[in-house]
Amino acid sequence: MGCGAERAVLLSEPSHAKVYIDGKFVGMSPASFLIGRSDDAHYRVVLDGYEPAEGQLQGRLAPGRVAGTVFTLGIYTIFSDLYYDPPTNVDLTPSPDSRS
Repeated sequence: MGCGAERAVLLSEPSHAKVYIDGKFVGMSPASFLIGRSDDAHYRVVLDGYEPAEGQLQGRLAPGRVAGTVFTLGIYTIFSDLYYDPPTNVDLTPSPDSRS
């Protein structure tokens, strides 16, 4: 993944919700997609009968990757980034209209 992007995963409960990243549809949850290494991305999760959920995806510094970089004198970063994107879990709330 040396091209400046990392694979991210967004899970929702319930699953099969529509997932949008920065306003673009990327798939149904669980969704896997690429985001920039250092970019924060806005997500929106939508499912009929549930309130939409929104938030920010942020890469995190991976201590193991930092150690790998130090012990390989920087060679490790040719093959991997120092950041990772942990799976994002989104719990959707039923909308008031659907609670009849």
